[in-house]
Amino acid sequence: KYIQQVLAIDPGYYSALEMDYEFNRIEPLAGQARDRISAALTRDPENISLLSLQARVLFEQKKFDDVIAMLTSVKTAIEKKPNLFWHLLINSYAEKKQGKNALETAQAWSQSQPQNLAAQFSYITQMMENRQFVDALKLTQQQLKLHPNVPELKNLQTVLQAETRDYAGAMTSLNLLPKDVQEKSDVLLFRGKLLIAQGKYVEGKAALMASYQQTKSPQTAMFLADVIAKNDTPEDAVRFIENHFSTEPKNLLLQSMYANLLLFIDPVKASNTFTTLI
Repeated sequence: KYIQQVLAIDPGYYSALEMDYEFNRIEPLAGQARDRISAALTRDPENISLLSLQARVLFEQKKFDDVIAMLTSVKTAIEKKPNLFWHLLINSYAEKKQGKNALETAQAWSQSQPQNLAAQFSYITQMMENRQFVDALKLTQQQLKLHPNVPELKNLQTVLQAETRDYAGAMTSLNLLPKDVQEKSDVLLFRGKLLIAQGKYVEGKAALMASYQQTKSPQTAMFLADVIAKNDTPEDAVRFIENHFSTEPKNLLLQSMYANLLLFIDPVKASNTFTTLI
């Protein structure tokens, strides 16, 4: 009721329109909220905040071409365009599999608003999507000098060091993370992969197992089974998967891996397993 009272006084008030849209997600109220945004934009067509909010409505309706058409026609000075504008345009390009346009748009945002950390994160992300890991690492390290206490930048640096095969540097960065972060399942998985890449199988397997014990995820189980098969024996990998299946649901991809491993040990059982999968 308060939001409606505000909009009755000022129907173009951005924050109230945004809250109105957020809170009214069920039809017909959702449609009425969208109509209020459209009406406000009709009254003030150059309002970049309202344009971005209208683009958000279109984006959530998966009308990515309409978002791109709307936002690329905006004449507002580049440095005055809000974060929402850029996020919607970049993500719309990404949804349309237009990686080059997404990258160039993120670059334009980054260069026009060099003090905006969200812009720098977006450009780094798009460089990673386009496998430009060296340049992404360079920008990440530049931002870390300006923002040394931002954990997301530290995490990105670690990942990008690994992507550029600087495994020792990645491990150093990883070891600088807070202890509680280092003990999380995804970080332990990453540590295990780093150690395996450096040929440190025993330590890597231990980190992978610690990660697996926290979540029992089939993805971690698959990676661990593959590592065991390559560094120990296929029989060891089969036993590991069978132990996993004794307590966890039978994931299709992990079952396929299990059947492939059985080919080396028990072809008949492997054939039966493949038949079951089919």
